[in-house]
Amino acid sequence: EKFIDIIKSHKIEQVREVNINYCFFEVKTIVRKSEELRVIQIIQDITELKEKEAELVFKSIAVKETHHRVKNNLQTVISLLRKQSRLTDNEEVKMCLDNVTNRVFAILSNHHLLSKQMDNSISILQAINLLISNIQGGYCDDKNINIYITGEDFKINGEKSSALLLAINEAIQNCYDHAFEGKDSGNIQVLVNEEGNKNIIAIVDDGIGFKNDAKLKTNLGTFIIDSYIKQVLKGDVEKISTDKGTKIIFKIPK
Repeated sequence: EKFIDIIKSHKIEQVREVNINYCFFEVKTIVRKSEELRVIQIIQDITELKEKEAELVFKSIAVKETHHRVKNNLQTVISLLRKQSRLTDNEEVKMCLDNVTNRVFAILSNHHLLSKQMDNSISILQAINLLISNIQGGYCDDKNINIYITGEDFKINGEKSSALLLAINEAIQNCYDHAFEGKDSGNIQVLVNEEGNKNIIAIVDDGIGFKNDAKLKTNLGTFIIDSYIKQVLKGDVEKISTDKGTKIIFKIPK
């Protein structure tokens, strides 16, 4: 009697799912206060919705597994490139192989992060940290180069992230290779921000700067940055360089 009194003095709603012969139903039970006990049940067939949810989960798992396999294959490629780099005595060939290795690693980083996500997007700050740790690990000279990452994180989908990471990798690699010639130390800042409907990434160093000569415009690094940012991502590239340092700014539509 006490239980009935409690039910009669309250409005109670309960929703549960029922599985009957591979069909799914949502059963909503409503108990309303009344002189007489009134129980209303609303039954909705949600079989199609559950099937779509299961299909999405299956696709997500399949995509994650694909990214994982691509990552493993790229790790094999990187191992072969590093092995070949160690075997050669030609410094120019060694530099070319190391640069190619870093570019492959930029793609690998993308698949590594995507393999851990349920959605098809990655954190740009996580990706930049991976790139930097790889580049730093490849330098054994005596230069003291400090690198800082600041700004607000944003996510970018898998279709765009590989292109952006390749461009960021190229800009940071250029700093390490050329910005501090003749100097014992230097600083690199990676700034991540938003500006209206665009995501902004700036790579800033306090090195010796560069000249806008024909050779620079035709090298592979410049081609990668310009082609991926402008053509693939439909963004803009701004380059500012003086004898006090260089700033490269990527502006990517959201």
